[in-house]
Amino acid sequence: MTYFNKKLLCTLLLFTLLLASSLMIAGCDNASTKHQDKIKNLPSFTLIQLNSRPIQSTAFQDRVTLVHFWSISCAICLQEMPQMIDLHHRFANDTFSFLGVVMSYDPPMNVLDYQARFQLPFILGMDSDKSVAKAFGNVQLTPTTLLYDREGKLIQSYVGAANFPELEKLITQALKK
Repeated sequence: MTYFNKKLLCTLLLFTLLLASSLMIAGCDNASTKHQDKIKNLPSFTLIQLNSRPIQSTAFQDRVTLVHFWSISCAICLQEMPQMIDLHHRFANDTFSFLGVVMSYDPPMNVLDYQARFQLPFILGMDSDKSVAKAFGNVQLTPTTLLYDREGKLIQSYVGAANFPELEKLITQALKK
């Protein structure tokens, strides 16, 4: 292999690694920051669940609601999923709802496989047309987690890993009101 070919190969490899890294960063944010949402109230939306049934935002009226945008290609999302499942089990009752929103770029068959393998217990839907992400202020980064009170007012939001002790405390407080 000539010097020129080696240099070209190294340049292409470096470019590929940089491109792959930037794509991963764009789809999975690891900064645990508060989401600066323009949407302060639970928006109107319709989401197609994995069982092909639609669910509308009206199903969450008078309920404390956790909306979790995630992706099977997001390492942080997968890492915190056991805690999300635990949150659902801990607070599941007549006045708390957990809605998992899968991003549009996730292949549905992979999501169905993941749901079956890990027995995700909460409502789960595919945002295939990006309409739900747009309704929530154009959510693009995963994970994005939003907590709403019974009146549909935003209590807390996270882009990146959620602060679970804080989130549990906020859910407990919201359920007591």
